[in-house]
Amino acid sequence: MKFQDQVTESASVTRTRNVGGRPRTRRHPGRPPRFSDAYVAELCQSYPEVKSRRGKLDLCYRMQAFHILTRGPEPERFAWLCDPDKMLAGADGACQPSILTELGRWYPDAALRDAAELACEFHFASAKIAVRQLRALRLSPP
Repeated sequence: MKFQDQVTESASVTRTRNVGGRPRTRRHPGRPPRFSDAYVAELCQSYPEVKSRRGKLDLCYRMQAFHILTRGPEPERFAWLCDPDKMLAGADGACQPSILTELGRWYPDAALRDAAELACEFHFASAKIAVRQLRALRLSPP
């Protein structure tokens, strides 16, 4: 069997296999993307220091959590995670970026707010511990 790489419009590589004179295309395994390439590129224009694909996706998740928490009902409940007024003033500790990144992976929005309330209530000793606990809670079976 002969494999050839072909670049598709979405810049992903698919493998085709010539079997019996006709090519067959296989889909890539894995999850479908949560954010479009155009959205990621547009958001990352403001953050040129973010270079890797993982860093760009983390930024998208962080911004998603930030918008859900600050534009929902009672945003002052989440002031420990993200306080827009302190962030504009440039105060230290106004944002918990790694915790926001993990919260951005939660779906639906109500579950994200519940997890954020939990994080604000416990005030974990470090962001690393908070991310570990939130990830375990998110991935645990219902």
